[in-house]
Amino acid sequence: MVTGSDMAAEYDEVVKKAQQQPGIAELMKAYGRYDELVKRANAYLSRPGTKVIISTSNSSSQ
Repeated sequence: MVTGSDMAAEYDEVVKKAQQQPGIAELMKAYGRYDELVKRANAYLSRPGTKVIISTSNSSSQ
């Protein structure tokens, strides 16, 4: 049976191996920052009372 600590150790090993590859560490950092921004945006947009208002105007003269 696989335990949570076994999975965590395997995960850590995979991450360490991946970070040794050229460019992967930078990519993982960039994705982490992007993922954090998406989570913050979703949290903001899902707050009660948040309304999206779209306004258009037509100021052309006839």
